[in-house]
Amino acid sequence: MRCCPFHPDKNPSMQVYPETNTVHCFSGNCQHTGKAIDQIDFIMHKEQLTKHEAITKAKKLIGETIIETVTTKHKSMTDLNQVFEKLQKAMPLSERSNAVLYL
Repeated sequence: MRCCPFHPDKNPSMQVYPETNTVHCFSGNCQHTGKAIDQIDFIMHKEQLTKHEAITKAKKLIGETIIETVTTKHKSMTDLNQVFEKLQKAMPLSERSNAVLYL
């Protein structure tokens, strides 16, 4: 258990679940009580960002440099599979083991 960063917390009320890469606050004083929060949601709520901004920040935190910006609206599944494979290969290079578990 950890102190929740989303509300004043004198006693630890946030449980971290490494198997699912989520956290859950059990305090009645927390606006996120009753919800599992993953890494992206955690960044989004903690830094008050949009989902897209939180994903971009997460990419920067793991040192992601492989994904190229997609400029077209429609991509084939082959292209998406190639992106996924590149990410999969890059994740073990990350110093953050949570990034590997998240993928």
